[in-house]
Amino acid sequence: MVYIALIIGKLIAFVGQLLGRGSSLPGKVALTIAPQLLKKFKQPDTVIFITGTNGKTTVTHYIAEIFAADHQRVITNAEGANMMQGIATQMIKYSPLNLDLSAFAIILEVDEGTLPPLMAQMTPTLLVMNNLFADQQDRFGSADDLMIYLNQMIPHLKKPRLLLNANDPRLVKIGNDHENNAPLYYGIEADDFGQPAHAANCPICQKQLTYSAHYYEHIGIFHCQNDHFHTPTAHYLATAVNLTTRAFAMDGITYPIPQDNIYTAYNALAAASAARFFNIEPHIIQSGLKKDFAIKGRMDRIIVNEHEIFANLAKNPAGFNQSIMAIKKQINEPFNLLLAINTRPADGTSAKWLNDCELHLLNINSLQHVYITGEAHEELKASLLAQGFKHQKITTLSADAALEALTHADEAAYLIANYTALYELYALLEK
Repeated sequence: MVYIALIIGKLIAFVGQLLGRGSSLPGKVALTIAPQLLKKFKQPDTVIFITGTNGKTTVTHYIAEIFAADHQRVITNAEGANMMQGIATQMIKYSPLNLDLSAFAIILEVDEGTLPPLMAQMTPTLLVMNNLFADQQDRFGSADDLMIYLNQMIPHLKKPRLLLNANDPRLVKIGNDHENNAPLYYGIEADDFGQPAHAANCPICQKQLTYSAHYYEHIGIFHCQNDHFHTPTAHYLATAVNLTTRAFAMDGITYPIPQDNIYTAYNALAAASAARFFNIEPHIIQSGLKKDFAIKGRMDRIIVNEHEIFANLAKNPAGFNQSIMAIKKQINEPFNLLLAINTRPADGTSAKWLNDCELHLLNINSLQHVYITGEAHEELKASLLAQGFKHQKITTLSADAALEALTHADEAAYLIANYTALYELYALLEK
């Protein structure tokens, strides 16, 4: 049945390519025929999984680019198809009929909920975890619930080796509970970056952690006031982090940060740390991080009607707040803002998380208008009003009307949307 599943999957993928449509249907059908298909592929010695809440797609891109700069053939889902059917689709596309994935490395972004079933079929050499934030609470519950879930699902084995963000208390808890994996840590040592920050609680005694440096949200250098818990020593430590020059140092070597914000610095550091684990030379890492590429909705710049739109994906408070800070950094003239939030299963069916977003930071004199759209437009409007925005500055529109208003105004244009809303807007823009 495995070979039948592979052949049928390849046929569906071929037809989709002819029609100009990319989807996860080949993997979905193949897994229905052969549920253990992924276990049957002959995988290379180097397999990297990247999971966590924010930045998975970007970290996956960076690692894949670094390996490519090392002239290595990689199999990756760097466009973000990170659930079982999407990953299976990528394997089907790359695999010959003998199921031998003859690449140097497999580099996969993995949805947090997909990680346990995927690891039942594929064993990564390295598991990179970048952060754990509250996200899709209908699926995962709180960020602490997600930490507990992943902690229970990761095997207590030497393989995979864990590579964790030392500045995220929840990941440090996972590392402490998996000492048999000999977890490795990457982290930043720097002053604060002036970002919205909220303290996490100690996962041992539940008292609020104390921070000596607080980088953004709950990420920083922390310790428990009862001495139960603290930031571990990072094996891969970024110092001299400069967001203006877009660079950081690690072991005396300077690496580029592709964009001028703290979360991109973490994404670049995670990728550089993973590459150093596999003994890739620093100059190759530098080359991979310097390569210019765009990911849809990740600090994207779109030209429509000779008008530039700055667009970013935001699927939870942490991502939304970082989008807000990125916009604030750029504002030097009057601007309009489009906010689009849906409540579909891929987004999370609750929009209560909007109340935790620091929307008020954009309620400034240069803001001319806020256009809101999407299934959560009522929740969006309520959050804006609760944070001091004036009624007359807020307009609820359909997606196409909101884009029309944004792209035909004279002011600078900014767009923040969650998953399904973002891709709907991109489809409209492409028309």
